[in-house]
Formats: sequence, C-alpha cells, structure tokens
Amino acid sequence: MLDQQNRAGVSIGRAPLPPPTWDHAARDAIASVRAEGLDPGPDTVAALRAIGAGECSAEDAVAAILAPYRTA
Repeated sequence: MLDQQNRAGVSIGRAPLPPPTWDHAARDAIASVRAEGLDPGPDTVAALRAIGAGECSAEDAVAAILAPYRTA
C-alpha cells in the first residue's frame, strides 16, 4: 500500500488543485455532452446558470427540466 507522499498521480511538494467552481464544472459538463455529438437545449443551459447563480437548487432545476415528461 502506498503512503500519502507516494500516492500514484500526486507530485511531492505540490499543493492539490482547488475544487472546480460551479461555472467551470457546468462548462465541462456541456463540453462533454457536445463531445458526444449532442447539444444541450437552452433550458438546460439556463438551468445550469441559475444553479450557479444560486437562484435555484440542482434538485429544483432537475424537477423543472423533467416536469414536461412526467405523466399526471
């Protein structure tokens, strides 16, 4: 087993990278979808921006996106 200083993929003496911001993560997600040959709709992009701005939660955004597809 490797100890903390000899873990695979970690350079000794370097500080770990900070976690990505929501905006960066959202851009990466959209880029990933586009790399698969798909294009997210404007509602999805707007939902990601609203989450990043703190206007709604991720759960609320998912519920709003799925609402038209749910049967009563």
